[in-house]
Amino acid sequence: MSDGWDAGVILTVDTRWVGFDANIDALAQKSVTGSTHNDIGDPAAWGSAHITWSVISASWIRIRALTGASMLALPKTTFTESQPWAGDTLFGPDVGFSGGIGLHAPVTAEGWARLTPFPTRIVDAYAGLGVHGGPIGLTAGWRWVEVHGNGTDAPTLNFSGPQGGLSFRF
Repeated sequence: MSDGWDAGVILTVDTRWVGFDANIDALAQKSVTGSTHNDIGDPAAWGSAHITWSVISASWIRIRALTGASMLALPKTTFTESQPWAGDTLFGPDVGFSGGIGLHAPVTAEGWARLTPFPTRIVDAYAGLGVHGGPIGLTAGWRWVEVHGNGTDAPTLNFSGPQGGLSFRF
């Protein structure tokens, strides 16, 4: 998306077979949420939480099935006040897969694909590489977030761009 950005935080608790993940992101698209560089616009908040089950769990590969819920909180600002969705918060189920494959220690290929089918369809996907050394890791890849709103219940909001991350393992 050329007129916006996405920033967020992810928390993951993972054992060999079962885990939990939660994330919260701020999604801003100037043409939808307004400019966040002044007081007329605010980003939308996009979050999800999942219970995870490792379908495959080995030292070099982990594939997880995810099930949980998501939330999309839409801003009500000077820029959006005339929109029927302004100030609404939507909740729905969220399902998907995530995983990582060891390529050559310490490099991994990582990613996820998640879907909220209703009340507004939201697709969240990521593909990237990670470098892990001890308790610290760095990731870099490409992220896609698409809100397929109808203009009444939610806007159409799209983000596609590079994503970087820093992870800490305890």
